[in-house]
Amino acid sequence: MSRKISKQRLTALTKLSPRSRNLEAQSYCLNNGYKIYPIPEGLEYRLEIEYKGQKKLGEKLYSKTEWYNAIWELYEKIYKNGIQ
Repeated sequence: MSRKISKQRLTALTKLSPRSRNLEAQSYCLNNGYKIYPIPEGLEYRLEIEYKGQKKLGEKLYSKTEWYNAIWELYEKIYKNGIQ
């Protein structure tokens, strides 16, 4: 039974692991002063973008499972805009 649980945990972690291009985008953003993180509001979350000390709270609310992907999408968007 423990082997089955381990397989389930590994599958869950694999679903959450970012693709390699996401890591490149995240690295670019962090090196250039961007930080993106969730701010809880009740049962939902808003994303806050911090750039060199200035903070901006997003308007959109995300569920517990959505904010993670939204952060990676924002890192990619900033990365694409920055390298052009």
